[in-house]
Amino acid sequence: MPTKPTSTYLLHCFIAGLQYYDVLEIWKCLKIGDQVELIPEPENGYDKNAVMVVYKGTQLGYLPRSENRHIAKILNAGLNPYEARIQSLYQDKPMFERIEICLKIKNQKKK
Repeated sequence: MPTKPTSTYLLHCFIAGLQYYDVLEIWKCLKIGDQVELIPEPENGYDKNAVMVVYKGTQLGYLPRSENRHIAKILNAGLNPYEARIQSLYQDKPMFERIEICLKIKNQKKK
């Protein structure tokens, strides 16, 4: 019998801008599967669709500009149907390829 998927993955991407934040100070705390928060930043002077990626109150960077438009619009509307988690950690890669996250729709519990 086929099983039903429990979630829908929308996006796998590297976090952009890691080199501008204190990621190395918390690197040892990060673990695959840890949840990260997505916070829209519509007043960002560089990108009106900017979405910050935050781990336990520390900004890691942003969703890549090439991937953020639709997600920002939904978050800016006051909705948050997403769950974002650390998918991969790469110690020896360049900063722009160190932390990969995955984004999926939160599981909806049936009533």
